[in-house]
Amino acid sequence: IVAMVLPTNDAFMGLDAWEIPTEAGTYTMYVNAYDAGTEANDEIINGGGMSGVPGIPAAPGGDGGANGTGVMDNSDNSNV
Repeated sequence: IVAMVLPTNDAFMGLDAWEIPTEAGTYTMYVNAYDAGTEANDEIINGGGMSGVPGIPAAPGGDGGANGTGVMDNSDNSNV
C-alpha cells in the first residue's frame, strides 16, 4: 500500500509485507511518512491549484491562517 499525504504533493507513506488477515474486522496500522524533497516546504496556500504555481490549493480544515511568508527553513532533504 502506498498513499500520498494531503495537502502536500511530495510527502508519502507506505506499508510493505503485511500479511492480510483472514478474519474480518477493523485493523489499524501505524506507518512512517516521508518527505520526497521535491519541493520547498513553504506551506503556501494559494487557492489556485494550477500546475507550476507554488503552494496547495486550499487548507483542508479551513484553518490556513493568514499573513504567511512562504519562507521555508532551508532544510536539506536530498534523499527520500
